[in-house]
Amino acid sequence: MAAKTVNTYPLQLVTYSTTLPTDEVIARLDVEVAKSKCPGKEFDGYNSKDELEAVLNAATGPSGLMFVLHRVQPRQMAPYYQTTPKPPTKTLFYITGNPIIAETMIRHDIRASYNVPPRILIIEKESGGTDVVFHLPSSVIYLNKEDMQMKAAAEALDRIMEGMAERITAV
Repeated sequence: MAAKTVNTYPLQLVTYSTTLPTDEVIARLDVEVAKSKCPGKEFDGYNSKDELEAVLNAATGPSGLMFVLHRVQPRQMAPYYQTTPKPPTKTLFYITGNPIIAETMIRHDIRASYNVPPRILIIEKESGGTDVVFHLPSSVIYLNKEDMQMKAAAEALDRIMEGMAERITAV
């Protein structure tokens, strides 16, 4: 029989609310994560760390993060909304990150790869405006409380995510 371990951590869900239209927040996020520079391929086949980092850095936006993937939520769930409350007009799920930052954390604790790269949810509010929602990285990545290097890396990612959220929601 397999052994089961359950660890409890204080997850922090961060929400930035703004009166800005959702399309404006999305456009700002796309710039922050350099969506237009997304290489659209796997990051393998490079001969050196320097060569790989040059490609990764070229695909990184002003936030220090790059676009990985996004998905428009309601489209996939449309069949359910025939009998349930209507979803927000726009709900986009983004995965964004930086493999160099991720490697720094994963080197310390492989379990960090479960929550790296970070995810961002953009929700159009019925009343107008937009919510930007994400897990505070240090609350889901920093699992070994004795590893101060991991703590520093996770808190640096907190600052990146929060700074980006502040910029894309600023009125």
